[in-house]
Amino acid sequence: MRILYVCGTYAPGAFAGSELSAHELLRDLQRNGSATVRVATDTRYTGGGPGRAEYDGVPVVGIRHDDRHAGLRSILADFRPDVIFTQLMWSDAAVAAGRDAGIPSVLRIPSTAPNLDLETPTRLVANSRFICDWVRRASGRECRFIFSTIDLERVVAEPATRAPRYITMFNPVRDKGGHIFRRVTRALPDRKFAVVPGWHSLRNSDGSWDRQVIAHSLDSQRAPDRDWLPKDVDFSRRPNVTILPPRDAVAEIFASTRILLVPSQYEDTLARVSIEAFANGIPVIGSNVGGLKDHLRTGGIVVEDYRNADAWVTAIRSLDDPAVYASTAHRALRYIAEEFSNDRTAAAYLDLFREAADDDGRARDATQGSGRDQ
Repeated sequence: MRILYVCGTYAPGAFAGSELSAHELLRDLQRNGSATVRVATDTRYTGGGPGRAEYDGVPVVGIRHDDRHAGLRSILADFRPDVIFTQLMWSDAAVAAGRDAGIPSVLRIPSTAPNLDLETPTRLVANSRFICDWVRRASGRECRFIFSTIDLERVVAEPATRAPRYITMFNPVRDKGGHIFRRVTRALPDRKFAVVPGWHSLRNSDGSWDRQVIAHSLDSQRAPDRDWLPKDVDFSRRPNVTILPPRDAVAEIFASTRILLVPSQYEDTLARVSIEAFANGIPVIGSNVGGLKDHLRTGGIVVEDYRNADAWVTAIRSLDDPAVYASTAHRALRYIAEEFSNDRTAAAYLDLFREAADDDGRARDATQGSGRDQ
């Protein structure tokens, strides 16, 4: 099977859950011979100009944003994929190009984005049952639930490297609850905290927000407010907060993490970092929102009053009891052992891709047959 993945942002240096999960799935399918894959993404991931590159064994083709429609048509003619897999930025262009070329498309839905086209793609998929339920309510269509691919070898710290000391938060922007995390750091001045800046693919090299990339991403979702920008939270005056730079070797961050906080203030779908922390046996405390709450009820701690910093302080202090900490860590590891399998995820995605291709082929045959009968 030949799979073309289309997204305007990609894994090299992105450090974002959606991009990493897609890349790790594609890499595994390529490595085990289940599929031949190719990625179409913005030229910022191929050295700044149109051309080809390779990341972690996955072939990548760079296209300038303004040339994405023509560029995708060219790749489709050259690569001739059986299916187009897409999400986020450029998903609209990918689905449209597939429709025009008679190639089925599978849209991965990582959030309840407003005005997202749920009608045109051949198949819909999400890593959260919460999102699948939202899709059914919003469109009446079925959405396949398939877990994210996570490279455990990359995220799990070696026992000899572990020195847990921080209460850590990834991507501490306001929507993710960065302001709540800051209040918690003030309430617990004797504790050590760490923050890891996120949404790297939407930032400039100096860490500021890239307004053009964000506008391009919002255009792909037909979002009405093209001037929206994430709001960073300032931790520079918090002496008990260490800012850790994002890195591919995320296991190094988990090696120094004692507790992970995920204080999302909107309908978060899964929070990949919570699964990564589970795999390290790190207790996760998260908000009672979206799909996040579903797996936290099994392997973590859910904060019902998640807009109240005092509720987070109470949850953190509950883990001061060694028995509670050990029990929570054990539940996290058991969740990974029972629920998580990259092999199952890859097989489920292959089934979905084949169904999309088969159904699309039958539809073309029926149309062509009807034309011959007339």
